[in-house]
Amino acid sequence: MTTLHGRLDLPEHQPVFSTFSDVPVISISNAQRRPVPQAKWVQTIYHGLPENLLTPKPSKHDYLAVLGRIAPEKGVDRAIKIAMRCGIPLKIAARSTAPIRTITTS
Repeated sequence: MTTLHGRLDLPEHQPVFSTFSDVPVISISNAQRRPVPQAKWVQTIYHGLPENLLTPKPSKHDYLAVLGRIAPEKGVDRAIKIAMRCGIPLKIAARSTAPIRTITTS
């Protein structure tokens, strides 16, 4: 049994699910299952947090924030553009395998 935390829609991952079709897999969301319906999905576990733990509510803050991993599919570039268009500072706390550079705008 295994849990996968990355993207499953990449073509190079498809043969793995065909070759090891008997291995039980746990998803981290139901959406993660869509690209590989042939996998032997046994359960979805949402990062160990109850689905209804946090409720979004309107609030006013001095900055926007991104917390996560730097990767194209995470949309950090979109967060930067949104923050710039709105004129709100953006704080990013993330892991990256690429060198990090500091960008400041006025």
